[in-house]
Amino acid sequence: MRGEADIRDRDIAERTDAVEKLFVQKLNKDANLMIATMRAMMTNQSIERAFRDLDRPALSHLLSPLFASLRDKHHITHLYFTGPDLINLYRFHSPDEFGEEIEHLIRRPPAGAHRPAAAPKNRSSCGTAWPAWQ
Repeated sequence: MRGEADIRDRDIAERTDAVEKLFVQKLNKDANLMIATMRAMMTNQSIERAFRDLDRPALSHLLSPLFASLRDKHHITHLYFTGPDLINLYRFHSPDEFGEEIEHLIRRPPAGAHRPAAAPKNRSSCGTAWPAWQ
């Protein structure tokens, strides 16, 4: 009986390893897609200008086709433009909802932590200078 249990345990361990490898591959693929999308948007001067100018119609015009493609081909369901003030400018998945603070992005420092010396100066910085505190 012990031999069967050993075989079963080894089989489960091998399958667990295989699932973990597949999960890591999928996660890396998704992360690379997001990175490529962000780089493409961040290097586009028209998108930067529209974001800096808070031009919702221009953002919609420039990026709605990209969002449709990401949704249809890669099952991306949400794309936001949110400023460093955490106020939502544009949600491609629900464009009529905007102007509110995105509460789940609020980062609160732990007691005694020091804030960075300066916040980003323009909205196109997307608040990336702020660390995420748990």
